[in-house]
Amino acid sequence: MMRFFTRAAVFCGLSVAGLSQTITGSITGTVADSSGAVIPSAKVTATNLGTNLSYNASSNSAGVYNLLFLPIGEYNLTVEDRASRRLHRVPSHWK
Repeated sequence: MMRFFTRAAVFCGLSVAGLSQTITGSITGTVADSSGAVIPSAKVTATNLGTNLSYNASSNSAGVYNLLFLPIGEYNLTVEDRASRRLHRVPSHWK
């Protein structure tokens, strides 16, 4: 009888773990210029191609940005520095 309850408890635990899968993603990167110098305080915008919703982040003092908990999908990425110079890019590996 004890063997049955142990198996039932393990099965229930595994079924709950299967429901906890995530349905979001993240984009993390470093903003740098053509010489490799990092660009702090750059505005980074990811726009979902399916919903046209935009998500924003700013790069830190090391040029690193994190866009967290993004709905799964394809995104355009736009980066704007403090001088309002804009780079628009759709990385091919995101498709």
